[in-house]
Amino acid sequence: MAHLLQDTDEITGFCQLLKNENVRSYLEIGSFSGGSIELIAQYLPVGSRIVSIDLPSKHTKQIRLSQVLVGLKQRGYDTRLFVGDSTDPNMVRKANKFGPYDAVFIDGNHTLPYVSSDWKNYGPMGRIVGFHDIAKDKPPHGASSLWQQLKKEFRHVEFISA
Repeated sequence: MAHLLQDTDEITGFCQLLKNENVRSYLEIGSFSGGSIELIAQYLPVGSRIVSIDLPSKHTKQIRLSQVLVGLKQRGYDTRLFVGDSTDPNMVRKANKFGPYDAVFIDGNHTLPYVSSDWKNYGPMGRIVGFHDIAKDKPPHGASSLWQQLKKEFRHVEFISA
């Protein structure tokens, strides 16, 4: 299993929601070394479409993410990796080509301009949209600020560990 950057209780709650909602297509913005995708795939039926958009980064990180997606493909999942900036219109077009998605998880650059752009570009592609780092007690950043606005407008569930 790749290294998981999310809180285990929070991501497990999100995974269970995806399973309960019968998610079969999943887009993740910001996959790092693939820990969250690898875990989430365990809650999706084999054959599900899993798409990742991630910045080019350390060579070893990108190799591990690629290995995770190849492993999932070998197990019967339909996987795609797009390496680039999520705000790039080419990345949006590539993701849209494989959408719509049952779920989108936004966990890329956490600054307000980026997370807002990811919401605007990818949020409409999914019937369920999740954000990482929404807790108020975390250092202030874009995900928590945007979340405070969005949850006033949308039906939502929060997974925040104590």
